[in-house]
Amino acid sequence: MISSEHMPPREAADPAAQAVMALIESARKGVLASLSPPDGAPFASLVNVASEAGEPILLLSRLAWHTKNILADNRACLLISEDAEGKDPLEGQRVSLTGRLSIIERKQAEARYFPIHPKARSYARFADFNFYKLNVEKAHYVAGFGQIVTMERSQLFEARR
Repeated sequence: MISSEHMPPREAADPAAQAVMALIESARKGVLASLSPPDGAPFASLVNVASEAGEPILLLSRLAWHTKNILADNRACLLISEDAEGKDPLEGQRVSLTGRLSIIERKQAEARYFPIHPKARSYARFADFNFYKLNVEKAHYVAGFGQIVTMERSQLFEARR
């Protein structure tokens, strides 16, 4: 089993960080986990995803439970996985990205989001919708059975250089 606890910090993390960045950049959907007030119970929902510079962009409605949760506590986790057509999904790559969601400027987000999700143009301008960016703090990457690396933001974003 490969894990971040048994790997040299920098050299071993670089290929994993590059793989995580590739997963983020190619993602079209993910599972967003948020914390429900008042007790902090976990809540997960399927969301569409785009990205900019390795950080996920989401278009969320204030009417949705996950957005209400995020407005109360912006900590979140986004699970992104590769499509596993014809094979066990647990054999594929996946990453859990933890961090904080924040509302971002609409024009910049639209330029990244709409080419990937063109149907979103029909509802994105409704008053209850905003674009959010997940400011990634940590990535937990599973490359397959027993191939696991957890990396901090600084390790992950070294792959962008």
